[in-house]
Amino acid sequence: MRWFQGDISEAVAATKIKSAVFVVFIEGSDEASKDTATAINNLEVSSKLESDDFIAIKLDSGSEAYRQFAQIYQIVPVPSLFFIGSAGAPLEVVAGKVSVSDLVLRVDGVLQKHRSSTPSLPKPLESPTQSISMLESKPSTSGSPHPSETESSITSEANISLSTTSPPETTPDVSVGSTLSAPNTSTFKSEEPPTSIAEEVETAASKEERIKRAQELLELKRLQKLKEEKEKERIKELERRQVGQEVQNMRRLQQDQEIKLLKEERQREKAEDAAARGRILKQIEQDRAERAARFNSEKAAQQEELSKRQQEQLAEQARQLAEKQASSSSVAHIQFRIPNDSPHTHKFAATDTLGDVYTYLNSQLNLPFREFSLFTNFPRRELSQSSNSQTLRDLELVPSAVILILPTSSGSVVTSSGDVSVVTRFIRTLITPIFAIYNYVWSLVFGRGESSPAEGQTERRNTRKEPGHASGSQPNIPSQGVKRRNNLGEAKVARREGNIHRLTNRDSSDDENNTWNGNSTQQM
Repeated sequence: MRWFQGDISEAVAATKIKSAVFVVFIEGSDEASKDTATAINNLEVSSKLESDDFIAIKLDSGSEAYRQFAQIYQIVPVPSLFFIGSAGAPLEVVAGKVSVSDLVLRVDGVLQKHRSSTPSLPKPLESPTQSISMLESKPSTSGSPHPSETESSITSEANISLSTTSPPETTPDVSVGSTLSAPNTSTFKSEEPPTSIAEEVETAASKEERIKRAQELLELKRLQKLKEEKEKERIKELERRQVGQEVQNMRRLQQDQEIKLLKEERQREKAEDAAARGRILKQIEQDRAERAARFNSEKAAQQEELSKRQQEQLAEQARQLAEKQASSSSVAHIQFRIPNDSPHTHKFAATDTLGDVYTYLNSQLNLPFREFSLFTNFPRRELSQSSNSQTLRDLELVPSAVILILPTSSGSVVTSSGDVSVVTRFIRTLITPIFAIYNYVWSLVFGRGESSPAEGQTERRNTRKEPGHASGSQPNIPSQGVKRRNNLGEAKVARREGNIHRLTNRDSSDDENNTWNGNSTQQM
């Protein structure tokens, strides 16, 4: 493509001289500019732009000429191709990447618009001075013409004069004068003398009439030209206003687009802020719930630990108190509970052995059975004869204790077969020192001798509230009846029915047919 080599002002001047379309190509450094330049350099496009109908110039996007051009037309995209008409208004603006075929169609459309907006003026045949001179030279050479011929020549001269585009306004008067004087002298010198005075007068009158007619035609031409110039100015003003309105509309559209983008951006930011705020609030609620759950669990664990420590402290205090009392006491108050009989209490020295207790039972108590075993209530354990050498203090029977005397069969002892849970054992461990303290205080205040029936009933009520025995702490008693003889020679039979033991006697007395339920209480 062959571009115009001058600057913008020179290109504009050349455009006005040639009445061509001013083409401005704004080129950048991006790929779209390169593609547009390739399309312009195409032979089909460049051949049209290099013709006399176009003056094409190329501007770089960062040059001073580009900034001046942008100040005039405000919105100048890169790349773009401006087709500017003679009035200075853009006939067509091609922005961005464009193909060769599309560019050819647009160039043809711009050329058609330019030709339709610029009216074609016919080429003037000759100036008014020349026409007037020719009119005056014809009658001089041909003699006196006919009036009709003169009128027709004036009419044709007026038509020719109207078709001229730009004759000077003052020149025709001077030319007419000079033309009239010059041809007259030459004509009258060359022509033959007139034949009559009437012909001369007629010839002079026709000349004056033609001169006057020519002056009128020139005045009409001048007025018509002024009217055309005013019309052109009006059209230019309308075009200028239209271009201004288009520019304002484009600016308004651009501002509306920017405002719309700003609103969308603002709405998007608000939505993002709301979503972030929601996430933060949700996280805060979740953290609060987690902290509350953790606090509650820690509080429950602390309370449980505190309760456990308090129970341990109470148990330890009770144990220490029992140990202290046992170590300080020298007497052991032991209550013996016999099935189907009232309890019996006796005082032993703390240094007495378990063998002394067995000796006392065999010699002092009239037991309904010969073989028996001793058991403690709390905790449930058997005091077998293998521990006869141990003292009552070593067996933790000081200062007081309750011993169950249960019959044995074939070396076995009647025990409960029920299971005792861990909780029951723990409660039993806590209650044992309390009962020991109670028995000790009772023995100190009221003393201990042979227990009365009322005391026996009280002890029975207390033992009725005791929990079941451990399954592994008592030997089993067979369900069959076992005969035992007491010191009086009376035969008795002990039968086991579940956890209830029934003692029967051969006598038919109702007082002897009581049942024993395993915890030293009688059932009538």
